[in-house]
Amino acid sequence: MYRFFLIFFLYSFLLVGCMQNEVILPDGTKIEVELAKTRQQTERGLMFRENLEENKGMLFIFSKDEERYFWMKNTLIDLDIIFIDSKGKIINIAEEVPHSYIAASEEEVATAEGFGKYVLEVNGGFAKKHNLKAGDRLNLKIK
Repeated sequence: MYRFFLIFFLYSFLLVGCMQNEVILPDGTKIEVELAKTRQQTERGLMFRENLEENKGMLFIFSKDEERYFWMKNTLIDLDIIFIDSKGKIINIAEEVPHSYIAASEEEVATAEGFGKYVLEVNGGFAKKHNLKAGDRLNLKIK
């Protein structure tokens, strides 16, 4: 009996440990997300990335709903930036926010702003491709 519980416990632990963080769209599409929870992770974001695979993104997690400002300094790919409230509702979407170059001056760097507890960054054009709009609800599966 002891062996059964040990095997069950280990299996459960491994299964939970292997679960991906994901955001599920209204159309059922799953986005595998990296989490940005700390100040360092939030400041770094997707900087210096040369590409982002389809159905992948970064989810920024903050302590509460409030106004958010994102700056595209050293972000080498165009992004859709989706602002989400604490209940998973999309508040607004900054679509196809242009990338910047490493040597770009501050005046040349694009910004995006919105309200929310969560911010999801995905490839530019993703929101349009999946018909996302303000008011849609997303299912956030994060550990």
